[in-house]
Amino acid sequence: MKELGKVFSGISATFALIPGMTILVTNLGVPPGASQVVFGASIESVCVLVLLTLWVNKQKIKRLATRLITKYTIILGIAFVTLFISYLFLYGYYVEEIPHTADLLFPIWPDGELAEGLQMHGGQLRLVEAWGRDDVYKVIQSSSPVAVQLTIILFLLNYMGIFVMLTAGFGILGIKVTSLTGQKTK
Repeated sequence: MKELGKVFSGISATFALIPGMTILVTNLGVPPGASQVVFGASIESVCVLVLLTLWVNKQKIKRLATRLITKYTIILGIAFVTLFISYLFLYGYYVEEIPHTADLLFPIWPDGELAEGLQMHGGQLRLVEAWGRDDVYKVIQSSSPVAVQLTIILFLLNYMGIFVMLTAGFGILGIKVTSLTGQKTK
């Protein structure tokens, strides 16, 4: 049972460290135009902060009833699934994959010429087909710069939330399981 606590703690540390490093190396899940350094470093920092917070509060966590730990873990698991699905939706809807060239990130709240173009052509891909990728990119940057930044921030918060939920869930389980095994061996 003690090994199980170490496994949960290891998984928690993995979710705190590996995703950020993977993003820095591969750009996985980072929307076009967003900094992979910002995404990777933010996830690293926040997940390590979660682990340190759990470690500082480990005595309180150890004293919590198993049913509460189960409840918190289920809530964190549901939050993980919800954030993961919402990230897939955001990425699938607002990132337009364009064959043989760089993808485009469309803002959640398009303004000006971009909003008119989207309405006139009936969607993102049709707008790219009509105007060309580079012209659409220029219009996105010129007519909706604040909306693009807010969209990137929403992507970042959602992406960080995914890994925070996993780190916290496995961290809490690791602390509790380790405390349970310590009680049985005394």
